[in-house]
Amino acid sequence: MKTEPLVLFRLLVLSFACGFFLAFGRDVICFLCRILARLFKRKYGSRKVKTVLQMLQDVIFCLAVGLVLMVLLFYYNEGRIRAFSVLALFLGFFLYRIGIEKPCGRFSMLASDKIARLILFLIARLVKPLIRLWRGFCKRIAKPFVTYGKRIHERRLQRYQKARVEQLRTLSKKGFVNIEWTM
Repeated sequence: MKTEPLVLFRLLVLSFACGFFLAFGRDVICFLCRILARLFKRKYGSRKVKTVLQMLQDVIFCLAVGLVLMVLLFYYNEGRIRAFSVLALFLGFFLYRIGIEKPCGRFSMLASDKIARLILFLIARLVKPLIRLWRGFCKRIAKPFVTYGKRIHERRLQRYQKARVEQLRTLSKKGFVNIEWTM
């Protein structure tokens, strides 16, 4: 275990800075989740989308915090947990939440809404014509197969009809003796 004051001070400062940047990263993830929620709101419903995105956001954030804390402690303290490092990480996180998140949150809400609208507009203007082109292409490719399938079906019907007519002719020569009438 390292006990050098400069190494421990560096661990303290890095823990504080990592907490600050983790809070910023959480805001970025929230921003992206708001955009995704706006995009998928019409298709899956607002409540389901928000629940799933919140779960993913929490899982990603918890994994990031654990990874950062693990790397800091292994690199600077040989893997031993220092309480001041964990507290500095949380202090950096909460200072960001108290100081910077609230003013940026309003901007983030407006920006995520505008970006989601822009993405939906681009999808409407770019993707829909591509889908129409694809459908037209598929129709043109499928047309010979459809006409050939219809011809095959018509030939089968003609063969069936010829066989049935021939069968009825042979039965008529015998006088229709073994025909069962069903109603």
